[in-house]
Amino acid sequence: MAQLTPAGLVKILGLVTLIMVIPMVGGSVAGLVLGVFMLILDFDFVERGVEAVREIVGKVWPYVLAGIAVGAGIHGYVPDGLMAGIMGKQAWWSVPLAVLVGIPMYSNAAGIIPVVQALLGKGAALGTVLAFMMSVIALSLPEMVILRKVLRPQLIATFVGIVAIGILAVGWLFNAVL
Repeated sequence: MAQLTPAGLVKILGLVTLIMVIPMVGGSVAGLVLGVFMLILDFDFVERGVEAVREIVGKVWPYVLAGIAVGAGIHGYVPDGLMAGIMGKQAWWSVPLAVLVGIPMYSNAAGIIPVVQALLGKGAALGTVLAFMMSVIALSLPEMVILRKVLRPQLIATFVGIVAIGILAVGWLFNAVL
């Protein structure tokens, strides 16, 4: 595997600019064609891209499958009224409870979507489900362990406090408005 050099990085950034920015800003089909042509000629770049996609898909697919399994379980076995009673907008404590339940879980954004869809389908309030989803992604214990390697505990506590307050506010706001 070849190492990425500064010149290679500049080339990649140039390709990204040609492929994405020029057509979006100016509507230039010529910029898109030129970018694709340059991409096709650079086989090493394509190889690195395919390898990066394989690596990302390899890391993400277990979480997507777990999310689908949990979502299917909720959809198939949890009674409709149960979620509406526990995670409905009438209970003020549903948003903090959803945050507390989400913190020990670990998933990525793609893996939590099937769970969110199943919860919404069973009658959970949108604000409560949003708070759950955000806490799983932003405040999970594995994420805190990773952050501990680079941040002091006081800074992690500040991060968790500010993010938790924001998540609670969003959950309660969505429950109040929708």
